[in-house]
Amino acid sequence: MIYVNRPIRNYDISYIICDFDHTITSLDSTSSWGIYSISPLISDSIKRKMNACYKKYRPIELNHQMALDERIKILSQWPIEEMSYLAADGVTKALFDIIASNNTSLIIRPDFPNFVRNMERLGIPIYIVSGGLYEPIKTALEKEDALRSNVEIITNHVKVSDGKIIGLESPVIHTYNKDIIKIPVSANEVGLSFGDLPSDQKAGINLKKINIAFLNRANIKLYNQTFDITLTGASSFDQIGKHFFKQYKK
Repeated sequence: MIYVNRPIRNYDISYIICDFDHTITSLDSTSSWGIYSISPLISDSIKRKMNACYKKYRPIELNHQMALDERIKILSQWPIEEMSYLAADGVTKALFDIIASNNTSLIIRPDFPNFVRNMERLGIPIYIVSGGLYEPIKTALEKEDALRSNVEIITNHVKVSDGKIIGLESPVIHTYNKDIIKIPVSANEVGLSFGDLPSDQKAGINLKKINIAFLNRANIKLYNQTFDITLTGASSFDQIGKHFFKQYKK
C-alpha cells in the first residue's frame, strides 16, 4: 500500500537519492556489513564479536524515543568498532573483496534494476548514500545489472596498508550523519529520496526533495508523520516511477 501523507505537486524530478540496506535491498536481506558476520571465511571469534556489535547498536538505531544527540554519539562508533574486528583479525583486502563477490545474501528488490534502467534512459542520476560498505554494494548491484552509468555509490571505503584492512577511510558515514554528503545538484532542482529510516532523509537535507519510506518494523504512524510518502507490503520503486515519470516503462 502507498500512503501519501501530504499533498504532492507534480514536480519535474531531476535526481534520486537512495539508501541501500533495506531500501534497495529487501527488509529480510542481510546488510552490506552483515555479509562479513556470516561468512565462513571469517573466523568464528570475529563473527561473534560482529554479531554482538549488531545486537548492541541496532536497537539504538531503531529507538526513535531516544534523544537524537545521544543516538548520534553512540552510533558514530558502530562502523568503526565493527571494522576494528576485521582489522584485528588480519583480514586482507583480497579476502574482503572475495566475500563481497561471492555473497548471495544481499537481496536487491526485484523491481529496482528496472527502475535504474528507466532513470538512466530518462537521464536521471541516482545517488546511493549509505552507511554500508562499497565493495558489497557495488558487486550486489553489478550482479543485477543495476550499476548503470547514472548510478553513483557514496558510502564507506576500507583503509588498506600492505594489503591488509586497517580501518575505514574518512569520512565514516553512518545512519545519522548523511547530511555531511554533498549531492551535486542545484538548490532549484527537485528530487526523490528513498530510505527505510527517518534518518535517511538527512542525505541531501538542504535540497528540494520528496521523502519516501519503505516501512521497516516500525510504527507506521511515525513514518506517516515523518515522510511524504510511505510504502508498505509489496509497494515498489516501479510504482513510484510510474507515478512521477510519464515515460516510465516496465
